[in-house]
Amino acid sequence: MKKLNLGCGKRILKGYVNCDIQNGDGIDNSFDFNVFPYPYLSNYFDYVYCDNVLEHLDNVNEVLKELWRISKPNAKIRIIVPYWNAVSAYNDSTHKHWFNERTFEILCGINHVYSHSVNRTFNLKIKFIPNKAFKFLPQYLLRLVGHYICNVISALDVELEVIKNDRNP
Repeated sequence: MKKLNLGCGKRILKGYVNCDIQNGDGIDNSFDFNVFPYPYLSNYFDYVYCDNVLEHLDNVNEVLKELWRISKPNAKIRIIVPYWNAVSAYNDSTHKHWFNERTFEILCGINHVYSHSVNRTFNLKIKFIPNKAFKFLPQYLLRLVGHYICNVISALDVELEVIKNDRNP
């Protein structure tokens, strides 16, 4: 299984291709994630891990297209991003984007009312990561309460399954 750790920073994962914008110990590839295409073959990775990276990049839509390109059919892409109304989303001045569950529905072509995507390219699963005080709440309540009260949800844990077929090869 070929796995990519996109934006690894100092968190080097064994068994992964670890890449970051910087060079360092354990980093296999260093490149600018805002420049396309990435230096990987199409249909190469079975799994991509991207933890707290998307919020720093210029064009999230283009990044997802590129991750789709380098992923095999049925590959999994796991993305963790700060939730839009959590303090962690705004306390870093390098953040360029803010995310909620609807953001990914639109980016993945699932919400056809707002999506610019003609073909659905991902299956989507979202898990809300609560702040410690709200870990007792089930996911459906986190979603409801998190829209109205800040800092209930700290992050989104997003799993994308890559769909590739005759309509979107």
